[in-house]
Amino acid sequence: MPTKKKTVLFTIEIAARELVPKCLLALETAKSGMRVYIGSFRAMKQLDGKINECVFFHKSTWTNNAARIRKTLGAQFVFLDEEMGLAIPHSELDLYLGARHKTVSAENYKHVFAIGDLHKTCMDALEVFKGVNVHALGWPRIDLWRAPFHQLFEKPIEKLRKKHGDYYLLVTSFGAISKATFKDYKDLMQSHLKNEQDAHTFVESKYDEFKACIKLLEDLSLKLRADEKIVIRPHPCESLDEWSKILEPFPNVFLHHEGDVTPWLLASKGTIQFGSTVAIQAAFMGVPSIQVNDGQHIPGLTDIAIYQVLDKTTSSDQVLNYLRDNDPEVLKKRQKSLIKRLEGQVGCLEGSMASTEIAKVLEQIEVAPQAPIQFSWPCQLVLCLKEQINYLNYLKKKKFGNESGRVKRSKFEKIPNGLTEADIGETIRQLATILGDDPARIKCRQAAHNLVEVEFD
Repeated sequence: MPTKKKTVLFTIEIAARELVPKCLLALETAKSGMRVYIGSFRAMKQLDGKINECVFFHKSTWTNNAARIRKTLGAQFVFLDEEMGLAIPHSELDLYLGARHKTVSAENYKHVFAIGDLHKTCMDALEVFKGVNVHALGWPRIDLWRAPFHQLFEKPIEKLRKKHGDYYLLVTSFGAISKATFKDYKDLMQSHLKNEQDAHTFVESKYDEFKACIKLLEDLSLKLRADEKIVIRPHPCESLDEWSKILEPFPNVFLHHEGDVTPWLLASKGTIQFGSTVAIQAAFMGVPSIQVNDGQHIPGLTDIAIYQVLDKTTSSDQVLNYLRDNDPEVLKKRQKSLIKRLEGQVGCLEGSMASTEIAKVLEQIEVAPQAPIQFSWPCQLVLCLKEQINYLNYLKKKKFGNESGRVKRSKFEKIPNGLTEADIGETIRQLATILGDDPARIKCRQAAHNLVEVEFD
């Protein structure tokens, strides 16, 4: 008879951003003796009746679904809000957190996580968090910035350098990249800000920044050497179809959005920044990076680390001169300065990993041990067929429908290759090897479509 274990569920929305950090967290949690499942949102919705109690770890409050999950899965619902990362102005952090977490209560949330003491202080001051245990333990995504984990990306880096040669990475974070997407992005931001006018002002500023980026690309494209190119990785809320149209006039500017950003960052000759969180990652990892503009025309965005860690310019000539001629010693100093600057904003930059500390809390949450989740073969076949039909409908809409104005990408763009035992198992075994654990002790099983079970035996 299968062994019963305490069960924890980790959701994945955007594989390129979340999968590797969740694999690291899954490894540390499985090592504590829990049975871990990594799955897509749709896969998690298929679990009704499959287990009676679990810990459900999510990237936000997921308000409407959280209530259902607590009831149908007996879930202790916990979250680490990954949208409230390092791109939020310090002066408005309490406002953003209050808007994002207005449905929180001690009745429904016993434990939640914050990326650092600054976030925890703001959360503890909000009425909705009274009686809730807020743990400021850091961010698994940032664990992977540490030097030992760079070897995880050695082969991808080699492939990227062989395929693309010398390139500069531009990671965008505009949201609105056309008139068609302006309204959708404003509606999205309105849920985070005070009112419609604040949302309009913010989105208008980001749209102006986007237009400045296109002007910069026009200049850079003419000045790049024959062996140089620019690779653009759009923000998940930016339409890939729209970007493809925008870049048609630039023969040496290319669009790529596959996989984790880290190998793309480490394989590059440097990055061009317009306000992405990757600015901090680049500075932390010692990758040459230049901020284009000083953020003054974007209300409230100068008091965040993104605009504080990089040199700034508005000139295409200065961008190229900076990226082509940088001093490694200056980059090392910047990394040390950044670690000091981020004290209080992000936990566990040194010493114990955030993943390890979060896993300790998850293991202490009281839920009854459960048997492994099982789907019958007929049920798995039906779920797989449904997914194939959904995929065909997605292709049909993409080809014949007007999809270019969408702010939100399809789930098939967010998890392009699905969640498989082979990929997740390989990633977790690589992580185990880096951490000095025996990779042979990692047991992975495809429990259902886009649902993978992980144990450490």
